[in-house]
Amino acid sequence: MKYPLQILQRIVTLKTFLLVAVVFLPLTALGYFFVSQADTPHTSELAFIEYSEEDSLIGSVVPASCESAPPMDHFPGDCAAPPTPAYIAADCGTAVNTPGPKTIYYPATARAAYYMVRLDYVGDPAPHLIQNDNYGATAFTFTPALGVSYSAWVHACNIGGCSAPVFTTFSCPFPVVVDITVTPGKVDAGDPVTVDWNVSGATSCTASGAWSGAKSTTSGSESFNPTADSLYTLQCSGPGGTTVRTATVLVPSGYITTSGPCVIPIDGLSCNVFVTWQAYNFFLSPDVTQNGLSFSSAPAGISVPRAITPDDHTFTMRDTGGVFSRTHNAAVSCANGSVWADNRCIRLPDVQVNSDSDVIRSGTTADVEMEITANYQLTCTLSDGGAPYVFT
Repeated sequence: MKYPLQILQRIVTLKTFLLVAVVFLPLTALGYFFVSQADTPHTSELAFIEYSEEDSLIGSVVPASCESAPPMDHFPGDCAAPPTPAYIAADCGTAVNTPGPKTIYYPATARAAYYMVRLDYVGDPAPHLIQNDNYGATAFTFTPALGVSYSAWVHACNIGGCSAPVFTTFSCPFPVVVDITVTPGKVDAGDPVTVDWNVSGATSCTASGAWSGAKSTTSGSESFNPTADSLYTLQCSGPGGTTVRTATVLVPSGYITTSGPCVIPIDGLSCNVFVTWQAYNFFLSPDVTQNGLSFSSAPAGISVPRAITPDDHTFTMRDTGGVFSRTHNAAVSCANGSVWADNRCIRLPDVQVNSDSDVIRSGTTADVEMEITANYQLTCTLSDGGAPYVFT
């Protein structure tokens, strides 16, 4: 007589060993197999096998798994339903909430073979927006309408049943949108500009840079008189994140300078300096002049040589489209022992004064000789306390 094969499975905690025990009964044999491969206590499977008189079936072992999908080799009631997932959450995005797919996620649960997931409008569960009764992952994506509330829940399941659900209600808010402009975008120093802004989705706005303080979370307009390039920054925050936008106003600026000092030699007509300039944010091209005479319209010049004299050493750079202007006087002089005259550095005359007496008493007279040496025509003035005497 043969008996049907029956399999009973249980989970036990064992230390490492291999035990095979066979008890012979009159009609049947019952084998116990404990299998463990680790060297510390752990959970192992114990398979009880009742088999027939056929020798070929002796020693058969059937593996058990409550977590397989689908679960296999179990009798009803062998596996307990898994616990409820610890949480469920929706990720709407962090820095700035933008339209697009969002992730609903939950942690893996012990003994779970699969999950049942649902997603609905709040208060309107039918038909389900998402329904999956045999879902293997711990996250799914969904593209919500911004500002609309949804409910999501999940059960952890195996052959023994499903856990109680874990719920969440979420609404992905609208992103914080900030638009800021400054008009006009370029002005001469001190001229007025207007900063305008429009905001949506924000609960607070703060200004920084060339302005400061709390600002309207909807719209506004303010006027300023910048004297240099200025940044107007507006940071707004709300349920959908934080957005920062900046508007810039430009103000013409620049500089002009020369190397120096420059010394004209005796009998020389001029000396050379090197002119350097830079124009920033001009309305039009610059006009670079020396004593009013233009010599360049380039926005920048580096070490441009120019001959100068004490009468011709003033350099100017101005914006031909605005009021900005900068002037620099180069340092120039004649060499020692000379003076600028007649468009050159002439040598100073040599003057010698001699008298036939070291002391001239009151009421007496003495002869005084003067010797003046020069290689050019002179006009001299002699003064003795009375009317000056002029001679050439």
